[in-house]
Amino acid sequence: MYLIFTPLGYLALDEKGNVSHYRKLSLEEAIEEGTKLEQGEFTESLKSFVNKLDKKSELKIIDDKIFDTLAKNGYKVKLLEDVKIINLIQKKAKEFLIKEEKLNEEEYYNLIRNFSIEITKIRIKGEQQRRDRIVIQVIESIDELNKTINILVERLVEWYGLYFPELYNILKDNERFTDLIINEPNRFNLNEEILIKLGFSEKISKRIVEAAIKTAGADFDEKDLEIIRSFAQKIKLLYEENRKLESYLEEIMKEIAPNLESITGATIGARLIAKSGGLKELANLPASTIQVLGAEKALFKHLKYGTKPPKHGILFQHPLVHSAPKWQRGKIARLLANKITIAARADYYSQKNIKEMLKRDIEKRIAMIRKLYAEPPKVKKKKKT
Repeated sequence: MYLIFTPLGYLALDEKGNVSHYRKLSLEEAIEEGTKLEQGEFTESLKSFVNKLDKKSELKIIDDKIFDTLAKNGYKVKLLEDVKIINLIQKKAKEFLIKEEKLNEEEYYNLIRNFSIEITKIRIKGEQQRRDRIVIQVIESIDELNKTINILVERLVEWYGLYFPELYNILKDNERFTDLIINEPNRFNLNEEILIKLGFSEKISKRIVEAAIKTAGADFDEKDLEIIRSFAQKIKLLYEENRKLESYLEEIMKEIAPNLESITGATIGARLIAKSGGLKELANLPASTIQVLGAEKALFKHLKYGTKPPKHGILFQHPLVHSAPKWQRGKIARLLANKITIAARADYYSQKNIKEMLKRDIEKRIAMIRKLYAEPPKVKKKKKT
């Protein structure tokens, strides 16, 4: 039995994906419910809904907050991690809700968008006393928005792929693919002049035009294409919303953690703050812990099974780490973790500006690492017995 929470209420689905139970909530009730669930509250709505289900069945949960709440209260639950199954359950839930509530797809996605916006507003309003809490909410909202965009783009690729299957393989860029559909969804109207005006290179433009002529796709009428264009426009709005959030995140990070932001960038710095629970908490962590933040699964395997210990977690996303040769990454991650500790403590406790000093020191030590460890270490040959 699958359990899912949506902006329209709770749904329970059987193993075939058929909805067996539906507890409807108004948008206002769903916003209140969603806020309580995020805080780990075992709400009356959730309790009454779960108690109506077969108590012998294992409940498979998508939302980790609901999973934690039910697990703590003694229910037999399993957290779903298989992306394909999650997408299938969400698709089945969407189809049911659209039919049950007599909505079209545009109304459904507008409902989700309004719900997400209101939840984000409540998150931010409730955390205004500590600005680092806003950072946590914004970076988590960005991550959730990215997941939503990826799911919707996947649907757009499959949908438009019925008409022009070759296009995505030529572009291999989600947003540019979306932009092209918005500007000209009709493959018969595409020519090199239009495509070059839209910013595509001559080479890519030529490939698109040739593919449009030889395509194996089915024919769509103008109404079909306009619906797809409208769907693509909704995705584009989410891309723009995401950029606004990223810009806002950068502003807050420069305000509350300028030293940290200067060496990690806004996104990585925000992820470190979120993972540790706040700027104060990050400032109090030892560098060795900061180095492996985000690599908890690998660390657990190391402690339990004796596998190699992780050399980096979130810090792997830093350009200085992921662009370095493999044998240098651990040393660079350790260096950055040490400087992050210093930066976070300065940001939280003294508010002293030490950005330039940190940057100079990092540049100097990176140069030293690159010089001393220019070549990979020699592999020790095992002695024959």
